[in-house]
Amino acid sequence: MKYFFIVCWLCMVTIAGAQKRAIQFEPLEFRKAVVKARTEDKMVFLNAYTTWSKGCRTMAEKVFTQDRVADFCNASFVNIELDMEKGEGLELAEKYGIFAYPTFLVIDKDRNEVCRISGVMDAASFLEKLKAGIRPESSLAALEKRYKEGDRGYECVSEYLGLLHRSRSERLKAVVEDYFKDMEVKEICSRNNWRLFDTYVDATDMPQMKRMVAQAAVFKSLLGKEEAERKMFTVYEQALSDSLVKAEQITPARYKAYGEEIKKMKLGKEQRAGLETLLQLAYFKSCRMYGDYLKAFNEKGKNLTEVQRQNVVFTLPFFAEAPVELKGQAIELVNKLTESDRNSEKGLSPQMEQVYRYVLYKLNESPEQNQ
Repeated sequence: MKYFFIVCWLCMVTIAGAQKRAIQFEPLEFRKAVVKARTEDKMVFLNAYTTWSKGCRTMAEKVFTQDRVADFCNASFVNIELDMEKGEGLELAEKYGIFAYPTFLVIDKDRNEVCRISGVMDAASFLEKLKAGIRPESSLAALEKRYKEGDRGYECVSEYLGLLHRSRSERLKAVVEDYFKDMEVKEICSRNNWRLFDTYVDATDMPQMKRMVAQAAVFKSLLGKEEAERKMFTVYEQALSDSLVKAEQITPARYKAYGEEIKKMKLGKEQRAGLETLLQLAYFKSCRMYGDYLKAFNEKGKNLTEVQRQNVVFTLPFFAEAPVELKGQAIELVNKLTESDRNSEKGLSPQMEQVYRYVLYKLNESPEQNQ
């Protein structure tokens, strides 16, 4: 009996030990980790985390502690983890364009990004993505070489653009334009190419977006009216919303050009009215035309969707610098919108109530408080 208990105890110890395997993160600076990886003929696996990210904690607790994940990473990489909001993490977040968490990078001996994985997933999915990402033929350097040597096949371009996008590379737009430059509209609208176009042609100043607007009728006939209009509307709505919220300067020439482009799209009445209203508001804000801004919103605010209207509300603190009378009108507008939301069928959400309170606070700040 004594031997039976000893055997059971040894089994439990063995099982417990086996279940404790996890990725072994070394307490190294990034520079030293690269040197060690070069010496050991490995690559660096970087767990780029933040303390507030629930997803980061989930991956650390439920995926990095899986035996198969731990065994593969411990054998293949020099593993380090860095808080992206402290010390050298701040610099690396900017260098590698890390803006979402959790994010995991594999970096080679020359500090080039080889593989990027973002988001929460199970152990099997994580390992699959990791192994696929570090295959020599799938690396950014390999795909870039193939592309420069003339490989313009969908498979190569799709993988290449995906890596450029994930690494926030400045080359992305140039590659997108190069790929679609001499392509017939019919070919652009094929299933695979349209997927790339829809994903990566995402700014009003991109030549291929201007091409789509100029040939809107052709794109509609090939893609279908709804799909083509969705794409054009989405890109221009995002651009105008960004201009509005970020206070980007819109020159009279750009204002006129935007208006002409919106007409060429021949969108539905509601979509066109919404874009034209956003354009007017963005232009009046960039020119500090306070009175025109209020007049446009009061007369055409009904053309805006709920999300668009919320973006407008976020811009109202710029009236803090307006003449007293117009500033007062802006405060009245915020109070009116708050009351309207409160009496609506949906009611005033806690989030929007906070937004309205913040805007009123900014509008009622004294000049001394703003300094």
